[in-house]
Amino acid sequence: MSSPALRLFAYPSLERDGVPVGLKRRRAMALLAYLAVTEESRSRESLLAFFWPEYDRGRARADLRRTLSTLKQALTGSHLEVDRDRAAIKKNSGMTVDVREFQRLITEARRHDHGNGVLCNDCRASLEKAANLYRGDFLEGFYRGGSPEVEDWQFFLCENLRCELAGVLERLVVFLSMREQYDRAIEYGRRWLALGPLEENAHRHLMRLYALCGRPAQAIRQYRNCAAVLETELAVEPDEETKHLCESIRKRRLSHPAAEHETAPPMSEQAIVGAFGVLEAHEDDAERAIRGALDIRAAALTQDAAVSMGIGYWPFLGMLRSCFRLYGQPDGKVRADKMVGLLKKLREDGYLTHDQVEEIGPLLGNLLSIRYGTEWDEMLKAARPDEIRHRTFQALKDFFVALAQKQPVVVVLDDLHWADSLSLDLLSHLTEAVNDAPLLIICVYRPVTAIVACRSVPSHHTQVLRSLHGAQAA
Repeated sequence: MSSPALRLFAYPSLERDGVPVGLKRRRAMALLAYLAVTEESRSRESLLAFFWPEYDRGRARADLRRTLSTLKQALTGSHLEVDRDRAAIKKNSGMTVDVREFQRLITEARRHDHGNGVLCNDCRASLEKAANLYRGDFLEGFYRGGSPEVEDWQFFLCENLRCELAGVLERLVVFLSMREQYDRAIEYGRRWLALGPLEENAHRHLMRLYALCGRPAQAIRQYRNCAAVLETELAVEPDEETKHLCESIRKRRLSHPAAEHETAPPMSEQAIVGAFGVLEAHEDDAERAIRGALDIRAAALTQDAAVSMGIGYWPFLGMLRSCFRLYGQPDGKVRADKMVGLLKKLREDGYLTHDQVEEIGPLLGNLLSIRYGTEWDEMLKAARPDEIRHRTFQALKDFFVALAQKQPVVVVLDDLHWADSLSLDLLSHLTEAVNDAPLLIICVYRPVTAIVACRSVPSHHTQVLRSLHGAQAA
């Protein structure tokens, strides 16, 4: 018997040999999707709190048993592992999951490094396969009620997957444009723009493509569409770059894209700056506060502050290296001593407890690949990956709270639209700290998708920034 296939893009379905396998219980599909995407063993208690928060304990346990029984009958074989305490989709069981395959293909292309961020034909093949897997949004039309936790999980994962698709489509558009495969590039460009009509860069690519394939009138029409949507939604005009491109098309002075794009845009990379110390609060003006943070960012750049290109997953690595002053320190013992010194200083000043230092030290050392030569190096060997991730998130939260209690901290996360789901999980956890300490988190991202997982933070504020001059956008 062949292994099942779980389709989670668009309306979800479970299939075997192309034939749908019916799941009578709607919550069974939601639970299956959750276990399959997270790829982690989950305790029954956590599943009860996540899927049945409104039920009393007895009723919730009974419903979970029925749901797991339904899944075992539908999956057959050894795909589902269930015991008295935990449930998980068995790793390497052969079940295919389109969302996991989509993420694997993107990771494959990202890791296929051949210099300067360029694409090769192998990268193109992986990204095209990923784009073809995306038949619709994650669980589209499926789950719109019930547990708030499940609804939030679906919403933020959906937005992150949309963001990843936008990055895939952009890279394909650039790759095909440089090879003069304009019609195919236009197809991907239209899909990219459909994800977010406010994405001005997508408009520009389409304008250029239409012009290059001999359709200048359509290029001008694309510009007018861009101007109209920006005026309607944001009450702003197109950027000067967009206006200049339109003028070049009108005057037939457009250059070939290969002359303007020596490399493809980066995959899931983020420019990150940690700036410590608040210059001015501007509590009465949200836009001035955000622009003030951008000024802090610019000042930090001139003072050799931490600037790192983080490869997905851990967007705070550059900040941590700066906090511990690890830059320019190749010696492992010196790096370890600096980390221990700062943590002990925070403990002595009363910002961290002894137990917190004993927890934070090993976890951040593991994160930064630092060995201490002490028992700290052995503390995580027996821990499960999901346990390490949870404890690391808490350790980072405790560390930033301690820093903020010592001195107010501003964290600026730029280009957050490239962030992967684990980075957003970390950010969501960190936002809980803003109520405990003078910590300001500024998240800057394109309006292609709303991806910041902080809707539950009472002090969360969204501000659309209008056009920035060169110094602010640097």
